[in-house]
Amino acid sequence: MIKKIVLTGGPCGGKTSAINHIKEIYEEKGYIVLSINETATELMNMGIKPFGLSEISIDKFQEYIFYLQLFKEMLIDKYISDNKDKNILVLLDRCILDNNSYVSDEKFNELLNKFNVDRQSYINKYDLFIHLVSAAIDTNEYNVSNNSARIESKEEAKEKDNNIRNCYKDVNNYVIIDNSTNFEEKLKKVEQEISNLIQSK
Repeated sequence: MIKKIVLTGGPCGGKTSAINHIKEIYEEKGYIVLSINETATELMNMGIKPFGLSEISIDKFQEYIFYLQLFKEMLIDKYISDNKDKNILVLLDRCILDNNSYVSDEKFNELLNKFNVDRQSYINKYDLFIHLVSAAIDTNEYNVSNNSARIESKEEAKEKDNNIRNCYKDVNNYVIIDNSTNFEEKLKKVEQEISNLIQSK
């Protein structure tokens, strides 16, 4: 059994914590859990940034994200192809659909064409998209101190969360987990969505 899940949402929504939580649960169940870290954060931690001394344009930064993100996904697909008989759970911290929240539709489509990506075919590769709403919305827990690559103010984080929702407005297998509960319950909701997916087979 192979299931591929994207976790998305605005800054400080709990994606990294959710991935670590799900990974621990399913590795204990005997699954191989493959995870892809957020590519934008990786690039910024490398020193490639759309601000600061090494500043590049947002458009060029998004192009770099596409390049690295698709390469990582290709490696995951290669591993899956070599291990089709195993139970594998793939967890992505964002995917290229999120890039559309940073650039115009025209520029995003240019990137899709440049990298020979058909948007619907790309969506069809994944079984579930889970949007974890930013802690900037309906909580007092928004905090940027645990991620040096996170620079958004609370208002900017709210706007980013809404913009990302628009990137998925035509995606059917997309669920939103809000902040109406505490964070522990939020993680349990993620766990339940994934459990429902796996049980549906």
